[in-house]
Amino acid sequence: MKGLEGLLSLRFITVLGLLLLSPLLFSPSSVFSQAVVLEALIKGVTGDVEVRFPDKMDWEPAKAGMKLPEGTDIRTGPFSSADLAFEDSTAVLESFSRLTLNKHFRTQTAIVTRLNLKVGNVISNVKGKDPSLVDDYKVSTPTLVCSVRGTEIKSVRAGALYGDKVEMGREGRTAATDPLGREIIVAPKEVTDSDLTPSAVIVKKEAVVIDPPAGSTDKELEVAAKVSVTKANAQSADLGISKDPLGEVKARKEEAPTSPTLASSAKTSLGLTTAEPAPTTSTTSSTT
Repeated sequence: MKGLEGLLSLRFITVLGLLLLSPLLFSPSSVFSQAVVLEALIKGVTGDVEVRFPDKMDWEPAKAGMKLPEGTDIRTGPFSSADLAFEDSTAVLESFSRLTLNKHFRTQTAIVTRLNLKVGNVISNVKGKDPSLVDDYKVSTPTLVCSVRGTEIKSVRAGALYGDKVEMGREGRTAATDPLGREIIVAPKEVTDSDLTPSAVIVKKEAVVIDPPAGSTDKELEVAAKVSVTKANAQSADLGISKDPLGEVKARKEEAPTSPTLASSAKTSLGLTTAEPAPTTSTTSSTT
């Protein structure tokens, strides 16, 4: 009888011990699953840059050394930029941009960074300090999610004339995903857009001869002038600025004084004006 009572007591103690330890073993806040929330740092500011902290309604000027918690908004004005530092990466927010730091934390296996680029352009450089941790770095735009699978994103642009766009740098790669879940891998020096267009197609469409080599023919210079005007107008449209294409043609003519037919042919091909009539000569007679 005493042996049975002792066995029951032992079972009771075991069950009681498990109940007391269960919060430590299975709680999400245990040391095995706990995430450490991190803050970003403003390393430098150029021009007009403002931040809005998650617990405030008003914007305030950004300053070097500011710490940015999750939920902070950052925006830049014209000719302005902000240098940001994260736990395992850096980013440059360029002019006319707005970005939200959605998430930034560290777990036992990864450093997680989530940036939401509403408009503008951001350049990212992801180089982890600890090789044992995964760099889980993503930049989302209204139509793309860019997941770093390397070290460098040369450009993520939101709200451009032809939709959102991502361009890789010299190393690393990224996975670009559209709202339908389709994905394309962007390799070093490649680019894609909101339609997940292959890089070769985009590069072919955007091929521009900015400075034709010396000795180029009038036709080559004419094409260069035409593409230069088109590109300038597209860039100006992004900023809502009107631009006079005739000024571009005039500038191209001045760059190539040895080709007097350049301005006339370029204007004609763009439909800006009609070809100028050939000059007429007049003769004078003298009487003796």
